[in-house]
Amino acid sequence: MNTNSASELYTAIRDTLLPLFDLPEPRRAQVTEELLPRVKIYHTTQYQLLEEPGAAEEGQFMLVLQGLVDSYYRCGFTDKLWGRHVYYRNDPIFAPESYYRGEARTDYIRALEPSTVLSLSFASLRALEEWHQELNAKLQLLRSQNTRYLLEYNLRNTLPADARIRAFLAQHPTLPHRTTAEVCAMHNHMSRYWYSRTVKNMTSNKSSQVGECNVD
Repeated sequence: MNTNSASELYTAIRDTLLPLFDLPEPRRAQVTEELLPRVKIYHTTQYQLLEEPGAAEEGQFMLVLQGLVDSYYRCGFTDKLWGRHVYYRNDPIFAPESYYRGEARTDYIRALEPSTVLSLSFASLRALEEWHQELNAKLQLLRSQNTRYLLEYNLRNTLPADARIRAFLAQHPTLPHRTTAEVCAMHNHMSRYWYSRTVKNMTSNKSSQVGECNVD
């Protein structure tokens, strides 16, 4: 992963990270200067790991500047790798249970295509939060959104295979065109074979229904 120039860092912090944090415009130039030595920008290759499971204090707050990123974890019961989250451009990657409660990080974070990702350590994020109340409110909002996402994620993965895939594709309509069936299968808690077979059956059934409707 390659770090970039100061000008790229400055632009990414001021124009993307600080607006995400809801920091007022008059403060952004000063805060950008303060963050310059603390922020990194990574340019990744396809399927390159950005982060592995580990201690909470080694965690990072990340922001996808360009590309496509996902997270996945190893199931403690089956030892299989299951997808957790898909991140698109301007999406933050944040593990609030590690940041707030000190729980170990369990997810692998990976670039699904060549991507540009901004990274800020949890330690630097805490230091910034102490000085800016807006950031505290934003992080609490992200925490709430993460809780809601996990509830919906767990519910989706209890659905029958075809209903699960429909819900997944409704949420991520472009993903099958940007990555592999294996990755999509991981995010549906399915083997590649079963995922591909289910999608094929769904497509065949849809085509048959359209044909029946067109017969007079």
